[in-house]
Amino acid sequence: MSRRNESTEFLLECMADSLIALMKEKEYSKITISEITKKAGVGRATYFRHFKSKEELIIYKLKMCWERWAEESGLRMTTGFALENAEAFFEFNYANREWFLLAYEAGLSQTLLSAFDAIFTEHREAKEQQYANAFFKYGLFGILNAWILNGFEESPEEMIKIGEKIISSIVYDAMQN
Repeated sequence: MSRRNESTEFLLECMADSLIALMKEKEYSKITISEITKKAGVGRATYFRHFKSKEELIIYKLKMCWERWAEESGLRMTTGFALENAEAFFEFNYANREWFLLAYEAGLSQTLLSAFDAIFTEHREAKEQQYANAFFKYGLFGILNAWILNGFEESPEEMIKIGEKIISSIVYDAMQN
């Protein structure tokens, strides 16, 4: 990565971190772009050069965190759906639960869904694979949604077992029909 890209990525992540910090202090809808850029130490032009909304900033942050997590976890596939990624998915969400809860408090569940959609969409896959990936991707997000709404009461390990039970019952039902 070039020096320019590294510094741009750093500034973008600073803005995202500033937004999350501000969400801890005040209502999301009352946070201004000026507050975000001031806290991040960047100009408003930098923000508007890269983002159209605060929601895009949240999506960017989630994608960056996932990419970092996937790299550190040694995931073979970081886009699309792979059953082997389910464990990393639950661990990732649990590790980021504080700001996911903030996002939900701010009414941004749809923004998190958009971020996960962007992360797990593989545009080069065959149409049938797209449907299968959509089934698992949105199913996983549904489980995540319930987990967030329940305040992350279960551990990632418990969520993996719950997910395995759900997938097993779907496969079993499909085999019976």
